[in-house]
Amino acid sequence: IGGGSSQAEDDNLQVEALVISPGGAEAIAPVRTFYPCCVSPALTLEFPSNVPDKYLADCVRGVFDGDGSLTVSSYRKLKNGRTYQYPKVNAYICSGSHHFIIDLKNRMEEIGFSPSIIEARTKEHATIRSGNVIRTIKAGVSWRLQLADRSAIPLLQWMYYPGHPMAMPRKAALASRAASVFSNKQMLAL
Repeated sequence: IGGGSSQAEDDNLQVEALVISPGGAEAIAPVRTFYPCCVSPALTLEFPSNVPDKYLADCVRGVFDGDGSLTVSSYRKLKNGRTYQYPKVNAYICSGSHHFIIDLKNRMEEIGFSPSIIEARTKEHATIRSGNVIRTIKAGVSWRLQLADRSAIPLLQWMYYPGHPMAMPRKAALASRAASVFSNKQMLAL
């Protein structure tokens, strides 16, 4: 397991590496391998168009459990000299594939939801992990399919319907909490 050089040639990535086998130093040999250069499938993935309606909530819940985020919080607002606290819910699914997000948005609109699409750009930056290991996060673009506040609640109730067969317990509990916050109309005067 070693290092070497790499260069792009005719749409192929040429990698030259040293391979170390259990036989020792005399068994070290340069190896040249060609890998086709292609776009990552994660960037070109499409939402399956053949998911039957009766399984769509389960399919979207699986995507949400894996690549989604749900935040339940509150914010304060001053009104007529009093401070009020309002609930805030943000639910989104993130993907590197714009096609996937567009397909999912179209399918969700067909059944009555109105999600927004947000483009999220990141700059390259370094992060320090445990043991002083530095990891570089590369610049890139991801896409978010988002519903917020009152529009997020019907989505959450649809995905986490009573008796749903499987879900991440943490997200299912948070979805239930989000629904109860808005059903109780929790606006508190402080």
